[in-house]
Amino acid sequence: MKKKLVFSAMLVCLLAWGLTLIGCSTGSDDDDAGDDPNTSFVAVTSISGIPGGGVKNTPITLTGTVSPATATNKTIAWTVKTAGTTGATITDGNELNTTAAGTVVVTATIVNGLTESSNYTQDFTITITDTFVAVTSITDVPADGTSGTPLTLTGTVNPSTATNKTIVWTVKTPGTTGATIADGNKLNTTAAGTVTVTATIVNGLTASSNYTQDFNITITGGGGGSFIPVTSITDVPNSGGVGTAFPLSGTVNPSNATNQTIVWSVLLSNGTGATINENTFKATSSGTPRVRATIVNGLTESSDYTQDFIFMITVGGSVGIDNWSTLLGKWKGESGEDLVQLEFKPGLSMGGYSFSVGYSIDGYGAGGGSVFACSYVGTTLRKYDAETHTTEETFTVIVSGDGQTLTFSDYQYHAGDDHRSYMNSKTYTKQP
Repeated sequence: MKKKLVFSAMLVCLLAWGLTLIGCSTGSDDDDAGDDPNTSFVAVTSISGIPGGGVKNTPITLTGTVSPATATNKTIAWTVKTAGTTGATITDGNELNTTAAGTVVVTATIVNGLTESSNYTQDFTITITDTFVAVTSITDVPADGTSGTPLTLTGTVNPSTATNKTIVWTVKTPGTTGATIADGNKLNTTAAGTVTVTATIVNGLTASSNYTQDFNITITGGGGGSFIPVTSITDVPNSGGVGTAFPLSGTVNPSNATNQTIVWSVLLSNGTGATINENTFKATSSGTPRVRATIVNGLTESSDYTQDFIFMITVGGSVGIDNWSTLLGKWKGESGEDLVQLEFKPGLSMGGYSFSVGYSIDGYGAGGGSVFACSYVGTTLRKYDAETHTTEETFTVIVSGDGQTLTFSDYQYHAGDDHRSYMNSKTYTKQP
């Protein structure tokens, strides 16, 4: 009887222990998010923040930002897809090692990142150079936006030869704007205020450290027709000498336009070797390059405003003219009898401004009918025949530093019109 009681007690204990184990096992299953039928799978849409360049023999740590942040799986595995001439290998899971300059393509893989049973993959091209060029600044970042309207964040990385130039955007201080970043570079806001964003270039400062720069963006209230479009850009300096750099600026009209940050670019060099770096223009040859000013979301809340300008670059000892319109009017020769008059003739331009030239030289009287168009050579005026649409005689005009005197030279003429060569080497003074 005693043995039976002991056995029964042992049996009761074993049953209680088993129930406890079953209870613990059930609790563990509930904690596994992957088995929770109420948890939805979130797919990876992109990976960003990968350095676009590096230096040979300097390891690059491969990291990336997975979007969306709520993706179910976000662990990245790195492999070399194409080493090219770089001798690229990956060690320690995410260290890219190279031995020579060239281009390497790496693949980022997130297991079950695309669907619950298929991987997400994305390739990245990384340029390997012999020496590292650091980022010095980021310019041309939009300074204004409208709440409720996505603002595309862009910027110019300086210098243009920097090893890494891919910008990663984050919100540093949203203020009252409710700012967030979507799709890598779309700034979304819900209210007016000032938001501070940070631009990061991975390995931009050194081969192993990032370059960062903060920008303040003013957000105005959206809705109710509060957006004010840009109508024009004026007061743009549009001339200079060969090899002389000058800063680009302009007045945005109206003054209360919602977006006013101007981004400058060379639209057409016209053989001048024109470049723009950090809003500074420079040309290596004379001519008439065309420059474009762009204001992001300046025309509408989602479209850019653009305006083109023709620049005049002069040669040799010539002095840059602030605006060729300063040449318009009457110019009297050294003797007091010679007279040259320049008048703007719209519609006759051949890549620059157009002028009519009248002259009164020793009894020849006022010509008045000769039309000269400014050619692609910055200081040359060419006679334009409106009937044949051809050019003939040319002058070179050199303007004084104060814009008050000009000299014609290098006159080329055709038979029967050689009297105009009289203007060669003569200096004319601007008349009131």
